[in-house]
Amino acid sequence: MRAVHVPHLIVLEAMAALDRGDFNVALSHLEEIEALGRVWARWAELVWLTLKAELAAASGDETLCAQARAAIAPFLDQWAVLGGGVAVHRPMVHWPALLDAAARRWDAAILGFLAAERAAERLRARPWSVEARLRLAEAHFSRCGAGDAAEAARLLEVVEQDAPRR
Repeated sequence: MRAVHVPHLIVLEAMAALDRGDFNVALSHLEEIEALGRVWARWAELVWLTLKAELAAASGDETLCAQARAAIAPFLDQWAVLGGGVAVHRPMVHWPALLDAAARRWDAAILGFLAAERAAERLRARPWSVEARLRLAEAHFSRCGAGDAAEAARLLEVVEQDAPRR
């Protein structure tokens, strides 16, 4: 892809870096990704917004997180779908929850990941419901309130059972 100068390669590399937890690599391309976003096809807008939200959450930058949250707000009842179903990138309610978790707003993150889990269950999208439960467990564990450790453990057991199922 580099040899033929595919312009979206940087997006794929940033997404792969985010998946690996290599936030510095993903964020190092933020300026180039922003420039690409200004010419990104509108039919891919929701997937684009999810990438921006994920980069913002990884950065922890309050301004980037606020911009991402505002951009996503009109679409919370939708799913990020690319090209009529070529790629389905989670329900949009997942992304504000991710931003809340990055800001350590655990109560809001928990409510958001619960909404993401419900949206995924309604669509029978097991990969996204499993991920929502995992994020929900992380938020409970991080909040450290009464009953949170037990709820996190329960959720992790469900994730462990559901993740390998087809």
